Amino acid sequence: MQYIKICAKDEYQAIAYLQVFLRDIKYKINKIKHIEHKSSKDEWEFTIETGEEKNLWGNGCFIKSIDGIRY
Repeated sequence: MQYIKICAKDEYQAIAYLQVFLRDIKYKINKIKHIEHKSSKDEWEFTIETGEEKNLWGNGCFIKSIDGIRY
C-alpha cells in the first residue's frame, strides 16, 4: 500500500491528477483502496494498492505528499 496526498478542488480533479501523475512515471496501480477528503484544505488522500512498491517522486505542484513525505 502507498499513500498519496493531492491538492485539488474536488474528487474528480484529484483522481485525474493521480492518473496523469502515475501515467507520466509509467506506474500501474491495481486499485484505489480509499479516498479521504481533508476538509480543512483542498487535499485528497489516496490509499492505493500497487503491484510493486516503487519510489514515487512528486513532479507537479498538486502532489503534496507520498507516504507521508512532503513535496
